[in-house]
Amino acid sequence: MNLDDEPRELLVDVVLLNGTNDDRVVAVCGDRPVLLTSPDPLPENTLRELLDSRTTLTAYVGVPVEVVRALRETAVPHAFEQSPWLRRHRALVFAGGRCSVGDHVLAYDERIGVYAEEAL
Repeated sequence: MNLDDEPRELLVDVVLLNGTNDDRVVAVCGDRPVLLTSPDPLPENTLRELLDSRTTLTAYVGVPVEVVRALRETAVPHAFEQSPWLRRHRALVFAGGRCSVGDHVLAYDERIGVYAEEAL
């Protein structure tokens, strides 16, 4: 099935990030810290790392529809709003390769990507 065949409400564009010990995060394909609440434009090198860390989550293909809907209801981070390439993306922040979205736990593996691990 092609992503273009999916109804738009069943898709959500995200940037995959790993949490750090402070309020910053790091793109999974990078090492530069990002402050998601920053209103300042992203530095070019940081933007490249974020662009390399983008993906589209699709309901029924790896993640439940409730996860897609919950993520679509979250705000786009301020740091993404000024970028034409990121202004529709949500941040998905992993700690130890996992994050909770509603009643679900998502996992990230660099070989296979994002998938639903279990329901809470």
